[in-house]
Order: sequence, then C-alpha cells, then structure tokens
Amino acid sequence: MAGNGETRKKSIHSLAGELARAEALGLEALVVHCGSRGELDPREARRRAVAGFREALEVSKTRRIPLALENSAGQGSSLARDIGEWGELVEGLPESRRAACLDTAHAFAAGHDLRSDAGRKALIRQVGEKIGWGRVKVLHVNDSKTPCGSGVDRHEHLGRGEIGAPALRAFLRNPVLRGIPRIGELPPGEKEDRENMRFLRSCG
Repeated sequence: MAGNGETRKKSIHSLAGELARAEALGLEALVVHCGSRGELDPREARRRAVAGFREALEVSKTRRIPLALENSAGQGSSLARDIGEWGELVEGLPESRRAACLDTAHAFAAGHDLRSDAGRKALIRQVGEKIGWGRVKVLHVNDSKTPCGSGVDRHEHLGRGEIGAPALRAFLRNPVLRGIPRIGELPPGEKEDRENMRFLRSCG
C-alpha cells in the first residue's frame, strides 16, 4: 500500500475485492499486513499506506467489514514493527472500520520479550494505549523460531519455539485477551495440529 505505480494500484484493487468477499460472507474482520515502506521516509510511507487502505475500503463499496491491520516482525522495511506506528496506521482508518490483529511471533521478533512478566505486561499496556484492546479482533498465536528482537518472521509450533509454552500460556491467560478469537499459523503436520489445538484449549 505504501508502494508506487502499478503495484500499488493492483494492491488496492486486490484488497477491495477481498473486502467485498469478506463482507458478503458475513465475516467479522479481514486481516491484512501493513506492507513495506521500501525506500520511503517512514512518515510518508504511513501516509501512503493509510490512503491506500482508505481507497480500498471506498472502492470495495462495503459498509461494515472492519480492516484488521496486523503487527509485523519488522523484517526488511516492514511497517508496524513499532506499536506506535501500528497504532497510527489503525487510527488512520475510518472509525467504524478500525481493527487490529496481534501476532505473538511477530511481537516477539520485534523485541517484545514475552518470556518475562514485565515484557508481557508492557506489550499489553502498549497495545491498550496505542490501539485499544476493543479493536483487537483476532490473535495470531504462534511461537517463534527466531530470537527476541531478531526482526525475522519464522513461526514455530506452540511451546516448541523461542517464546516457549509457559510464556505463551501466561500471555494468553491475561484477562484482557479473554474472548478474542485465536488462530495458529503454524508449520504443517497432522499430529502437531492436534497438539497445537490442545495447547490453545489449555490456555483458557
């Protein structure tokens, strides 16, 4: 969305189509990554991204479906590694369409150390201040193959990665997260799928 020329135009129209389908299906939100700033100044990249998201909403002719912008690990020049930047992008959407998706692996890779009580509390507080937990429509619950602060987006089965089972459970059991739908975006494997589902159910 922060790009230029034909790529940006195609991205806007592609997102508009996804929004139309999501609304027709009666979905609660459409999750989308915020994209990359490329060589742009960060402030200009955010402005262009917000303008692109707003144009896609307009082109889609939808009235209801929220657009849930997802935080990033910060790989390359990805937008929304910083919670404040993520919040600014969400805030730029029309009020009735503002939503967010929090990915645990992305947050960890971006430098939020979910292994410590202080790190978990800091992330909860920052999301509450910059976005508002009422706007977080879904959690992408993933462990991380890469260390905290690596900026590298690599998902791992729940409890088997650098975040670990105790930290993920402690984070997910925070009362502020109660009732938010949870989705795992994890490596393939039927046995592992069952284990991941058991893990998610054990988190309340």
